[in-house]
Amino acid sequence: VINNAEIQAAEVAGQESLENEHRAVKAIYNSHTRKLHIISTLDAELILPVDKLQGLAGASDDDLSNIELSPFGSNLHWPRLDADLGVHNLFCGVYGSKAWMQRVSAIAS
Repeated sequence: VINNAEIQAAEVAGQESLENEHRAVKAIYNSHTRKLHIISTLDAELILPVDKLQGLAGASDDDLSNIELSPFGSNLHWPRLDADLGVHNLFCGVYGSKAWMQRVSAIAS
């Protein structure tokens, strides 16, 4: 059973997240560079090679260009790939699961 104090604490945490975490205003895939360009609510931009992102590596340009933003911009979704990535995580350098990050790190070394 959840009490009122827990509900209020969750509401405060959610509001803080909306104000302090990166959320996407716009996300564009550039097929010439195979890079994802994200513009954030915190007035920041991020450009990432899609082949470093879990669920997107090796995908076709057509599939990569179809990007949906979640209602609050906290997630990006590629419906044809059934792939989802958290925007704030991307800005923090997290491009997938722990195993994926180890694999990407090993390839870059």
